[in-house]
Amino acid sequence: MKVYIVSTYVPAQCGIAEYASDLTRALENKGVRVGVVAVDQDIENSRYPSDVELVIRRDRRQDYLEAAEYINSEDADIVFIQHEYGIFGGRWGHYILHFMEKVDVPMVTTLHTVIPPIDDFMNKVTQRILEYSDAVTVMSHGSLRILYGHYNVDGCHIHIVPHGVRIFPIEERDHIRAKLGISDRFVMSTIGFLSPNKGIEYAIEALPKIKKHVNNILYLIVGETHPKQRKIYGDSYYEKLVKLVDKLNVRDQVLFIKTFPEKKEYIQYLVASDVIVIPYTINCRPPAVFLHMH
Repeated sequence: MKVYIVSTYVPAQCGIAEYASDLTRALENKGVRVGVVAVDQDIENSRYPSDVELVIRRDRRQDYLEAAEYINSEDADIVFIQHEYGIFGGRWGHYILHFMEKVDVPMVTTLHTVIPPIDDFMNKVTQRILEYSDAVTVMSHGSLRILYGHYNVDGCHIHIVPHGVRIFPIEERDHIRAKLGISDRFVMSTIGFLSPNKGIEYAIEALPKIKKHVNNILYLIVGETHPKQRKIYGDSYYEKLVKLVDKLNVRDQVLFIKTFPEKKEYIQYLVASDVIVIPYTINCRPPAVFLHMH
């Protein structure tokens, strides 16, 4: 069997790129031949590994058509599309539709982001992706409920396939916390790229109230500015967060770690945390989501 994966791809600093790389290795371990069509974000000069057979330049619509022609000519059995609105070109990533409508091979689309439609065009793009896909996978029952509640899924073959995790040997929690110098703190963390839709400012704004009840609170913000955000706006979001910390007089309660954590480091920060905070926003200001780790 020959499978093609259409996605961002390592060495791009992108969670979906790493997911696609792991998926490639898992399929190859089962004896499947895998070719990768990498969607390049034009942020940095990526040197792709040998399993990348073709590169789509994100904002070149013609590249999507040429990629479809390439796959049609390669006697492929199936195409796996890793979908997230921001990784494809055009409004709401609609350039991927040019690829999907031309491909003659069965397509399975994994929806990494499933949200209610923000506008009519997003609704149409999502609906067409569902219609073009021979099967769709989502990663949670919550995502499935959103699809059924907001889109026409009649005739769609939708499956839940959990994200999965890598297994790493990990140090004891107390040792990790001691190494990070946070043994005596109650740690809440947000880990990942910095960009305005992460809503980190809302968690910072909550700190003055939180520290009245938890006097040893520490908010650990692990991540650097998202490459796409940095290309357009520089480090403006990070600088905004730093100013907010100073304004609210919570410098002793916030620690920025400006890095893109490798998977093992990522897990260490998770293990070291008492609470994970996910204050993401979608054109609104929702309450922060807190996940208790211990």
